[in-house]
Amino acid sequence: MTVERVIPVAAGDTKLVFRAYDRSGVFAQSAPLRFRLEEQASPPTAPRLYLLAVGGDRYGGAIPPLRLAGADGRTFKDVVTSLAPDAYGEVVAETLFDAEATRAKIVAKLEDLARRVRPEDAVLIYLAGHGIANSDGTYFFVTPDATSVEDAEAQSLDHPTLVRLLSELSARNVLLLLDTCYAGAFHLQGPGNLANESGRFVLTGSSSVEEALDSYDGTNGVFAYAVREGLYGAAADASGDDIDALQLGVYVRRALPQLARERKHQQSAVFKAAGGDLAAFPVAAVPQPATGPVSSSGQ
Repeated sequence: MTVERVIPVAAGDTKLVFRAYDRSGVFAQSAPLRFRLEEQASPPTAPRLYLLAVGGDRYGGAIPPLRLAGADGRTFKDVVTSLAPDAYGEVVAETLFDAEATRAKIVAKLEDLARRVRPEDAVLIYLAGHGIANSDGTYFFVTPDATSVEDAEAQSLDHPTLVRLLSELSARNVLLLLDTCYAGAFHLQGPGNLANESGRFVLTGSSSVEEALDSYDGTNGVFAYAVREGLYGAAADASGDDIDALQLGVYVRRALPQLARERKHQQSAVFKAAGGDLAAFPVAAVPQPATGPVSSSGQ
């Protein structure tokens, strides 16, 4: 079997290592390939910002409904598109809400993104809904088409599949936001070897053992509220006109536990970066004061 993959490589000295995994996760590794890629004067076109927001509240069978998963996904999409940084020539926003947020459609959307994105582009993925971690610690994003608690794992977007889909994105800069219970169980290790790629971040709204608060202010859950607050300027510093993925992750990790305590709930955010250099990339322009509300929570 022959497999062709496009591997995003930054300018400068590079060491490339190939790994072949078996089904159990054991791998064989090649000798390192070292080379240098000269900096290009400029990309042929401006980078694009791709966004996929997913959220659904109604589940089948005995799986309890949620109140604000759909609203959380919509909030993220609306805020990012309204504050898109000038660094991007175009923002391409796509959504899957409510009955459309099925496992099959999420997989199809991410596979389509893999065919469209370029190395210089950036990708933001927001998944809001139920999340579970089994006895082995494997994370599952439970999609609204799941019909029973007993079969939730088989009907959900599992960790290996999600890692594979992320690894197929040729964009150097990717931020995955998981707005579910037990989301901290998701990690960057796996056949896609994301843990050795820079510019890849995961921000989760709970640890691997915590349930996520469904509502903070009646409009959004506590994680979406913290993300919204950060994008509206609370995550910014005096160093520039944009908020980058690293600033947003650090802010949400600090602010979310305090917001949860205000609602008598224990919840934390987990921020994970891939190995190598932290290649922070812009996710929002710092807004003018009148653009949106910024509270003092988490400061």
